Order: sequence, then C-alpha cells, then structure tokens
Amino acid sequence: MFRHLSTIWPFSPAPPTPQAAAPQTRVDLYLAYAFASPIHAAAIQTVWDKVSALMVEKFEQRVREVHGTR
Repeated sequence: MFRHLSTIWPFSPAPPTPQAAAPQTRVDLYLAYAFASPIHAAAIQTVWDKVSALMVEKFEQRVREVHGTR
C-alpha cells in the first residue's frame, strides 16, 4: 500500500511551566509517506488527519498505562 512510510517520534525536555510540578517531556510526531497507488492516496487523503490524530491518542494512552498520570 505504501511506497514508503517513516515515522519519527523525537523526545525532548519541555520548557518548565508554573502548572507542571515535575519535569515534562515534549514529543513530536513527524510522518513522511507516499502511497504506491494514486487511488489509495486519494482515498486516505480524506481521513489522514483522523488517522494521525488516532496514532497520537493511542501513544498518549499507552504512556498513561505504562507510567500513569503525573
């Protein structure tokens, strides 16, 4: 389906804020992709924002499962 798909999740210390009692971590998501088929590209274009948002949501959910909320 993909000609290429690359995801990068860099982690870095977040700037301190008055609301944060403990050090925070910033996580960015970079996606680079190309579909092998123009038909697949056209079909996914309408929902890609939702797909990427779901990836972030699931990542955050897993972090909470492993580390709890702080």
